Amino acid sequence: MCGRYQFSATDENVIAEINKILTIINEKYNDTQIHIDEIMPTNIAPVIKDENGTADYVIMSWGFRRNDGNLLINSRSERKLYAENYKTCRCVIPASGFYEYSSNNKNPKLPKNKYLFKYPDSPMIYMAGIYMPVETENGRQERFVLLTRNANEYIQDIHSRMPVMLYKDEISAWINDDKFAIQAAERDSVVLVKRLIERQKGVEQIRLF
Repeated sequence: MCGRYQFSATDENVIAEINKILTIINEKYNDTQIHIDEIMPTNIAPVIKDENGTADYVIMSWGFRRNDGNLLINSRSERKLYAENYKTCRCVIPASGFYEYSSNNKNPKLPKNKYLFKYPDSPMIYMAGIYMPVETENGRQERFVLLTRNANEYIQDIHSRMPVMLYKDEISAWINDDKFAIQAAERDSVVLVKRLIERQKGVEQIRLF
């Protein structure tokens, strides 16, 4: 289950992409604070959705409450728990990587190892999601969840699930094309690289493999 993702600049290419996104968001939402760096459930973050026939950036909070009161942040694409939203309210979540955790095999009592997953040749990744309008004390708001699928060969040694991954040139197709959305959720061909996040003296550092 993907419970954290990265939206921060780690090199010049990432800085350029994130600055573009932040410029668009700041122009649309002057006084709204969004989260950067490590995005966690309930944080407000940039999302791409259909806006009057065009794929555009908006901001949403990650996760919405289920009937039992628990926060839902991921939904299995196979189950289509929210079938109508899967069909009409698909969205895309831009990130510079997503995090996953695995047990520390050398010492299970230690904290789990933290890994960052990215594309090998792109500054940004794009994760498939759906969104839902929710009534809150502050009025009607849209909130998103990430769609997940069975892990492919690049992540299955760390976790059994992974986000449904997209490429930048597939954003509009995911949002608008039902046939493509089904195919994208089922494919195994998305290539990922992983980086171990090491914590030294309270500071996280990325160790390359």
